Amino acid sequence: MFRHILIVLSHLALLGHSADWCYDHEECAPSHWYLHYPSCGLSSQSPINIITANTVADSSLGPIVVEGSDATSEGELTNNGHSVEVTLTSKYTLSGAGLTDAYTLAGFHIHFGNSNPTFGGSEHQINGNAFPLEVHFVFYNSIYIDLTEAKQQSDGLAVVGVLFQIGSFNSALDHFLGQLSQVAYSGQKTSVQANLRKFLPAKIGYYFKYNGSLTTPTCSENVTWLVAGNVQPISLSQYTQIISNLYFSLPGAANPVPMLDNFRPTQPLNGRTVSVYRK
Repeated sequence: MFRHILIVLSHLALLGHSADWCYDHEECAPSHWYLHYPSCGLSSQSPINIITANTVADSSLGPIVVEGSDATSEGELTNNGHSVEVTLTSKYTLSGAGLTDAYTLAGFHIHFGNSNPTFGGSEHQINGNAFPLEVHFVFYNSIYIDLTEAKQQSDGLAVVGVLFQIGSFNSALDHFLGQLSQVAYSGQKTSVQANLRKFLPAKIGYYFKYNGSLTTPTCSENVTWLVAGNVQPISLSQYTQIISNLYFSLPGAANPVPMLDNFRPTQPLNGRTVSVYRK
């Protein structure tokens, strides 16, 4: 048994995976995360299936407010072996939505499906419907020094989730998607220019809010989730750029593993309240 485990871990390392969690290999798939990260087995986990009929309207929350530059910002695009993420040099802050503090943008990343976009790929679902793409904008509480410190705090994180459905061409995604081939393999990075305003408007007047967790290990339950209610379009050709250009594997892998289905299944709500704000 021990020899088998060593073989599996060596195989995952060659593919560019973290040795203790992944999406595509049975021994380290989401159903096994709790073995290495106990928080992944707790009762307030994310993502969830949002049943709109069971949400609680709360007009006191107010809209989501994102403040920062309207100009294009320099940034870095990275394949981290689980997703691709963008960090920007410009500062953006999140407020409103009933938050007691302002939150600073750390970056954003994507979760997506496979060549059959009707299968899903988003982490959150709405009324049992999954979407092919979900973008997570990760913010940390500004009272803390940085993301690392905030992750250790009960009020440390807020994440805005935006869902995408196959539809019309989305010009906001075009430059970002055009850079993906530069970060095809795990560990690769490239500079990127991005205008956050094209991804995330200054105000969001329709969203769902609940208390949950990170959707990847360590699965810490210190996240205020804000899931935008309006689904955004992405064309089939744009979606194909995502699923055709990325790999979980390190550069030079003999049999590189395509980066597909990098989403965690929905988790039980376990009595949590999901609020909805709609202006």
